[in-house]
Amino acid sequence: PIIPYIYDDELFDCVFYHKSLVEENKIINKTNLGVINSKIKKNQVLAVIGESFLSSAVTLIINENFPDYNHQDIIKLKEQLVKDEFLDHCSTLYELDKEFQTKYHENVVNNSCTVNRWKRKIYVSIFLSYIGALVQQNDLFDTIKDWINVLIQPNLESVKANLLKPLDKTAKSELYKLIGSSNLVPKYDIIETGDSLGLRPYVVNCAFNNEVLGKGIGPNFKEASLRAAMAALENKEKIDHYIYLSKS
Repeated sequence: PIIPYIYDDELFDCVFYHKSLVEENKIINKTNLGVINSKIKKNQVLAVIGESFLSSAVTLIINENFPDYNHQDIIKLKEQLVKDEFLDHCSTLYELDKEFQTKYHENVVNNSCTVNRWKRKIYVSIFLSYIGALVQQNDLFDTIKDWINVLIQPNLESVKANLLKPLDKTAKSELYKLIGSSNLVPKYDIIETGDSLGLRPYVVNCAFNNEVLGKGIGPNFKEASLRAAMAALENKEKIDHYIYLSKS
């Protein structure tokens, strides 16, 4: 989804003044140190605001999708949805990392050490600061929440699939026993390819005789295809139809 824009130039600037700019004491222009420290302080406040807002927004989104969940279920699912890996991915997705690199190279000498060593932690913090700046800029809770909702939706769909039913590792073999033969076997086609981090799930269709019997979602092809087979097994009408054909 398109990232909401920060119209306040000062707020936007502060988003990228992470404390790593000064933690190794390699500022190019010492006369600007006071201004930089002030912006870093503001950045840290924005990160706290962003983290609090993200937590509240995701909690509401989970409650909307899983109204029967108790507080422990919500906390557990929220931890899965907003891992540092996901926030780091979002930061690079919107090229916030490049904006930070520009700010870093403008102010710091011999800068490769800090950026490389703490890259993920820095980019996670910057993404949270960006959310905090959006909140402080206009306080449009619903607008920002809707953006976050779209952002986490692929991950949420994957988690939904995993939480609703335990993985049946025998589903493929069971399906083959019911309707498969040496001439015709269930096929598992990738509809959407996930990423190596598991942030975007795989989507797989289970097809038989060119007809889709079920769809599965998972962090990798193996799990998604098993869930597709599980969905096919629940398609009783079609399964019974093909069992009848195999016996006639």
